[in-house]
Amino acid sequence: MRYIKRLFKHKSVSGKRGFTVAEAVIAMAVIVIVTVSAAAVIKMSASSTSHDFDYERARVSVKNAMEYYKYDENQLIDYLINEGFQNGNGYVKQFGDFTVTITVIPAQNNQSTFSALIVDGKGNTKLDINNYTKGG
Repeated sequence: MRYIKRLFKHKSVSGKRGFTVAEAVIAMAVIVIVTVSAAAVIKMSASSTSHDFDYERARVSVKNAMEYYKYDENQLIDYLINEGFQNGNGYVKQFGDFTVTITVIPAQNNQSTFSALIVDGKGNTKLDINNYTKGG
């Protein structure tokens, strides 16, 4: 305790001014702690924003595909291919951690059905449109 008091003891009135080495080290440590904390908050915010942006892109892509299905089904496949969807088990595209799968299945009465699914990287379903038919 005596040693700590001696570190922060005021200097004599001999005209010397400035900080002791201990004061300078403590000030630098505080600055480093504040800077690292601020950087962590900024990184977390940017990561969250990027994740939200990827989901929004996936959702808008499904919305656009559904509009093509509702109003001009003949151009839906062209839209999906132009947007970079790969044809496999439905039309599939990645948006960051999100996977979008769109399927159009012809029905027996000449009325096809539209389905869309957005799944995140952990396998959680974020959006599920099942068996949508025109006018329904």
